[in-house]
Amino acid sequence: MELSFAGDGNPRYWRVRAQNVSGWGEWSAGWSFMTIAPPEKPRFGLHSRLFLPQSTLEVGAEWISFSPQIFWGDVEDPTIQAGAYKYSGYNKLDLNFNFDKTFSCSKSMGIKNGLTFTCLGPGTPRAWIKWQKDTTQLPVDDYPGTQEDGSVDPVLEQAWIDFVKKTIERYDGDSDFGCTLNAPDCYCEGDNQYPDFDPSNPPKADFYHIEEEWKTSWWHDEDETPDNPISAIRYVKLLKITSQAIREVDPEAKIVLVGPANGLIRLMAFANGYIDDPDGGLRKGIYYTRDEIRDSLLYQLTKAEIEYILREGKNYFDVVDVHLYEEKTSFIEGKVKWLKDKMMEQGYQKPIWSIEAGGPFKLSQEEIDCILDPLCEGPINGDYSFGPYTDKENAEFVLKLFTLAFGSQMDRFTFSASACEKLYWDGPFTHMGLISGDEVPIKKPSFYTYKLMTSKLRNFDIVTKLDYGLNNYIFKFGFEGTNQVFVLWSEKKGGDVIDLYDYISTDNVKITHIVTELDVDNNPIYPPDEIISTSWIPIYGTPVFAQKID
Repeated sequence: MELSFAGDGNPRYWRVRAQNVSGWGEWSAGWSFMTIAPPEKPRFGLHSRLFLPQSTLEVGAEWISFSPQIFWGDVEDPTIQAGAYKYSGYNKLDLNFNFDKTFSCSKSMGIKNGLTFTCLGPGTPRAWIKWQKDTTQLPVDDYPGTQEDGSVDPVLEQAWIDFVKKTIERYDGDSDFGCTLNAPDCYCEGDNQYPDFDPSNPPKADFYHIEEEWKTSWWHDEDETPDNPISAIRYVKLLKITSQAIREVDPEAKIVLVGPANGLIRLMAFANGYIDDPDGGLRKGIYYTRDEIRDSLLYQLTKAEIEYILREGKNYFDVVDVHLYEEKTSFIEGKVKWLKDKMMEQGYQKPIWSIEAGGPFKLSQEEIDCILDPLCEGPINGDYSFGPYTDKENAEFVLKLFTLAFGSQMDRFTFSASACEKLYWDGPFTHMGLISGDEVPIKKPSFYTYKLMTSKLRNFDIVTKLDYGLNNYIFKFGFEGTNQVFVLWSEKKGGDVIDLYDYISTDNVKITHIVTELDVDNNPIYPPDEIISTSWIPIYGTPVFAQKID
């Protein structure tokens, strides 16, 4: 047998031939396969524009995203004073963020934290410097130094590279800040650029995310065509220079690709048959066929853009991000499979994370009524077609989405931490967090379900989806040794009954229910565990944990 050796994520090839008394025979045809490095830990994440240290610890999250997101124009204005960086506090949406304190706090708690670079600032003339609460349009990110006529100012291009390097020097975990502290050309104690953490024990960013979401706030070109995806070409240019700047300072840095928006990925996956549910083609009350979607310019442009980024940018990132705000749990597996196959088409496979995720991505009944009323101005985000949001379904989505993500071999998954109405987002974004966005924040049933989930599933080694028929979701989480935890639910009307005796060889099994409601004092209601027959387990739309009785 002959085997080609390659690193994880690259194709390997093998072929065989036989030997007998006459000598060696002919080589067989070649077969290819690919190995992926074992999923790293941590896995269970939270994302929020507000860093919530106590809540992050309480629910058992292991990593956080989106805290911080660094906007170039908030940290530096090279058109006024190049090289003057302000990391220790800035104002955005009336909320105070402090990058230094966020990183040092997460380090002290043992929680991994990353950084999202956003090329929004004076180097992009089309852009606002800050996102304002009352802004009616999204700001526009672009390749640094791009002018109105499409030319690039090399001074501003270099200013971006210098800004990236300086940021990595600050958060790469060593005491080398690229200069000597208190020297005339460095950060001086007492000014607003001096590290707001102990310089002898600096924090380290776990990953660097190059732009937030494709293509929500990225620059668009009216002349773009599927044969000439100009926006994607400019993003890959940004990815390349940013990645190279990061690697120059920290060769071991983990770089995460921009995440395609959840709606765009659903479009791709459904149109190509990766989502069986016909609701995959539902938008604003209209069911679109796969052919109708594939014939649309939006589909053709998005496909060309994503394929270009995955093909031309593959040497400049380590992890693929995908945003998975879900209206239904029947969409996520197809989205991930489509993305994996797109990478395979380019001859590689890299880990997939979700920097942003949550659900159900639905409007409240009040918002739906408003949207359907021509005299009422409803929210911009969300689709009334999928019915109203409920806290019960929100709790169910926590366990379902994490299970489906890990069952699809995603390495990391996250969930919306808070529903903060001060953000520019509206609609579903104000409902689906673990903590309500009210004046007095309330921990929702989903908060306690998340906490229960991490207590049961933390440190699993492998997860396997078991075949129990259509619309039954049975997952086995394996741990070191013989310990196993099963997550079970059914999307069948009226539920179903399953037999787990082939996997749990005891007569009875313990069923643990999630939290789906609070009492009058907003305390969680924990249904009591049940001991039932291993061969007769009823399952319904609300997921449960099943474990062998010791």
